[in-house]
Amino acid sequence: MVRLMLVTLASGSLFFLGCGGSDGSGNPDAGAGGSGGMGGSGGGTPDVGPTDGAADVFLGAPQCSDNEDNDEDGLIDLDDPGCDNALDNDERQRLCADGQDNDGDGLIDYPADPGCGSLGDNDEENPPQPPECADGIDNDRNGLTDEQDPGCASVADMSERATGETPACSDLVDNDGDGVIDFPAELG
Repeated sequence: MVRLMLVTLASGSLFFLGCGGSDGSGNPDAGAGGSGGMGGSGGGTPDVGPTDGAADVFLGAPQCSDNEDNDEDGLIDLDDPGCDNALDNDERQRLCADGQDNDGDGLIDYPADPGCGSLGDNDEENPPQPPECADGIDNDRNGLTDEQDPGCASVADMSERATGETPACSDLVDNDGDGVIDFPAELG
């Protein structure tokens, strides 16, 4: 019979260990030398495998405490940045901390990518942009914003520009009174 034990090390690391008899006596509760207890080498120490010297690991242990490189990145368990703690069952690096532009917007990870709320965020997709009639910006540069703009029938309208409205930068009028008319001469 194998007992399961959750061990907390001084470093704060947690491990699931299989413990029980390994002295060959047939008594599943006996440790080495028949001393009994939780460990295979007596004195309450955990069983170790006969050839590898590593502690037995509970087969149902979470990925971040199973002594395996589950995401094949060369790092195991709590040494893997994809593991938040020993009970974490996903060893893969979070998308907002993997050093890659996963959503193709030219921005990489938290805090540079607006799709990332934290390093632990696993979705780099940017939030949807609000319609022009609900974004708080004078998109058509006519001095009116969103619902005050005659081009907006509702906050769901995708454009502030009214049907047939000519943009201020191409209406042949000096709209801002600076003596310059339209783009490209008018820069602002």
